[in-house]
Amino acid sequence: MGRGWRARSAVLGFLLLLSAHPAGQEAAASPATAQHGSIPIRVRRAGEERGAAGVEVRVMDARVQRWFPERMPTEAFELMRRLLPSYVSDAEGIAWVPEPSGFFGVFARAEGWFGASSTALRAGPIEIELMPDPLLRVRVLDRGGKPVAGMSVALLGANAREAGMLLELAETSADGIAGLHPGRFRGNDRVERMFVAVVHGDPQAQLRDVDLARLPAEPLELVLRPTGVLEVVLVDADGKLVEAVGRAHLDVPTRARGPLDGIPWIFSGASYEHGRARFAHAPVGVDLLLRGATSGVLVAEEGGKRVRLDTEGERREVVFTVSHSFLAVGVRLLRGPDEPLVEMPVVVRWPDGRDQKACTDLGGRLSTWALPGFESTGEVRVEFVTLDPNRERRSATLVFTPRGPHYHELGDLGLAPEPLLASGVVDDGRGKPFVRAEVQAYELDESGRLSPAHRSRRDLFAITDVDGRFALYGTAQRKLFLEASHDHALAGDKLEVAPGDTDVRLELARTGVIEARARFPEGAEASVHFLAIDASGKASGQHSMLQGTHSIERLPPGEYTLRCTFGDTTLVEIPGVVVRAGETTRDPRCTPLDLTGKVHRIEVEVHAAPDTPPGRYSVVVREHGGTRSLDAVGSAALGERVALRSPWPVVDLELRAAGLRTIVLEHVSAASEQP
Repeated sequence: MGRGWRARSAVLGFLLLLSAHPAGQEAAASPATAQHGSIPIRVRRAGEERGAAGVEVRVMDARVQRWFPERMPTEAFELMRRLLPSYVSDAEGIAWVPEPSGFFGVFARAEGWFGASSTALRAGPIEIELMPDPLLRVRVLDRGGKPVAGMSVALLGANAREAGMLLELAETSADGIAGLHPGRFRGNDRVERMFVAVVHGDPQAQLRDVDLARLPAEPLELVLRPTGVLEVVLVDADGKLVEAVGRAHLDVPTRARGPLDGIPWIFSGASYEHGRARFAHAPVGVDLLLRGATSGVLVAEEGGKRVRLDTEGERREVVFTVSHSFLAVGVRLLRGPDEPLVEMPVVVRWPDGRDQKACTDLGGRLSTWALPGFESTGEVRVEFVTLDPNRERRSATLVFTPRGPHYHELGDLGLAPEPLLASGVVDDGRGKPFVRAEVQAYELDESGRLSPAHRSRRDLFAITDVDGRFALYGTAQRKLFLEASHDHALAGDKLEVAPGDTDVRLELARTGVIEARARFPEGAEASVHFLAIDASGKASGQHSMLQGTHSIERLPPGEYTLRCTFGDTTLVEIPGVVVRAGETTRDPRCTPLDLTGKVHRIEVEVHAAPDTPPGRYSVVVREHGGTRSLDAVGSAALGERVALRSPWPVVDLELRAAGLRTIVLEHVSAASEQP
């Protein structure tokens, strides 16, 4: 954490994998012919039919998220770019990548161009259209016109109702300039307008519109309103300074509706150094909520402290009393002499057997703390293990004697390569390998039973290659078991293996997939759900939905009834849907499934008396004459219209608004509009 966790340029949402900066690793050229266990991805530039050569392609599926730390740095896209292997398109614009597992995202980047898509495996190649990726430069100035470094600048999106969305975040450099990429959100139907603003806790911060058709050649300037300085100090019950890591944060007690409301308070922060955090540009004339709690530290004022600066240049110190702190350590992890492990995911294991996932910063530094309930007497041993299955696994153990309950800076620690623990193959029992299957290690606990899930060796895992082969590195102190899993297979059995075994074979039973799409009456799209009902009458498989296509995966071969539901109401049942191992079933009866007459649209518009303060109302839809309901399916500002969907043609509506009388409308027909 610390400085390395500050925002440099993070793309939030599903686009946070790639940036316009150079690749974090060498990219290998892709062959022109098909590869075993791989799928083709075709890339082309917008307006061109021919494929684009030399384009960097990366793929992210559910397996990748397996080793990401729970506490991601705001430079998350840089970390993920390092973790994802890079493939380059050939002369025909084709990049061959290992077959992903389940739903996945594809990201393509060339100088000045960017493309992304989320999808699942389909017949034929996947195509990515590259769109221009211009850089919008934003300069932050103080009231005197001087550039301000270290300020977080946000690219915000808004829809017709001004609901804000944080799209991208970047930090200003020494010249006060930050770079953003608005072109990456071109065509997003949820983003009707884009703005830029400084993120520093000011709800009245200057907003500048972004017009993709006319991006300025010169930096767009944002001028801060009057600011002052807030210093946060952590002390113990005796008033002594408490060492801490992490960040303090500024929030606004009452948020106004608008684009700035889309910025989570966690992005308005200042890093602790020796128990102090400094907000050098806190807004003046704004009621702020200051949060002092941070990593490994609880404060007595857990709800935060309200604070207000009244004059420009005012300085104020705000003291938080630490009510409890966990044993914490800071260390710099090295690959070799003065060679830090930069932005590396790491598992930290404490003596009580519990572990945490963390990440080193740009200097290889990492701060971590013991989990609640841990008590140290005498020496403490902490193990650090790198968590990137695409690279050499390294580890080291740090032994120290705590000098109190708080933070301990322990200097440099070199991590050494770990030995091969086990290797082998994952297949379906018929010699066909599973590509990108996950192999997880388990140990026996002291009682001789398999350890529960939260005590499994989650640092010991591997991902199979295009031939289904895996290699697991590390050490085991007890009996070792391996278990394989894949999105297109039933869960496998745990197999006991001996350390050093190089001929492990793990078998998985292939499953099938049902795909379905719903066709709604015009304007009546709804969040329906699909279930696969097996012969015993139970729901089977795992449901997901992407871009209007519903998938039910991990279905054992057999015959199913496909059930479409809305809320707890069954809309349609399709019997006799056959699933075969390793195949995707697209039954013509449900691709698409016609829901005409099954889903109904109702429009409601609520008005209040002229002297009523502005507010919002919500609507609960109930089945007329029945007991079922859809809670809070619609919400809008008073005076605005909201469109509701219902599985029942006649409903009762319950209209709620804070401080106003609840209204119940009975026997409302789906064909009517109720003002």
